[in-house]
Amino acid sequence: SWHFGIQHPRDLDAFFEVDDIGLPAIATSGDYQQYIEIKGRRYHHIIDPRNGWPASNVVSVSVWARTAVDADILSTAIFVMGEVDGLELAERLPDIEALVFSMGPNGLRSRATKGLQGSFRFVD
Repeated sequence: SWHFGIQHPRDLDAFFEVDDIGLPAIATSGDYQQYIEIKGRRYHHIIDPRNGWPASNVVSVSVWARTAVDADILSTAIFVMGEVDGLELAERLPDIEALVFSMGPNGLRSRATKGLQGSFRFVD
């Protein structure tokens, strides 16, 4: 079986290792490749259509699905929706798993759908 590496969204030399969960496609949307910081605020390319500003509260979303198109669409949608609403959506959809990273008061935190829990770990 395969193991996948998801880049750490704040330490680009580190990653998270994820076990193969049996879904053939994966896509990641994040705020850490295309962005600019102005006065300590990060402005990135994933725009929330509700307000026209970069989506906030999430820093990275990886989605596993049956097709690359589904994974790509859902990684961006979940990023914009936020971790709570986005993970609720992913849990309702068949053959979809998601891993969401956000910044909390103690740094980076992760949440995942039930099918991914226990299947990923930080590798330094």
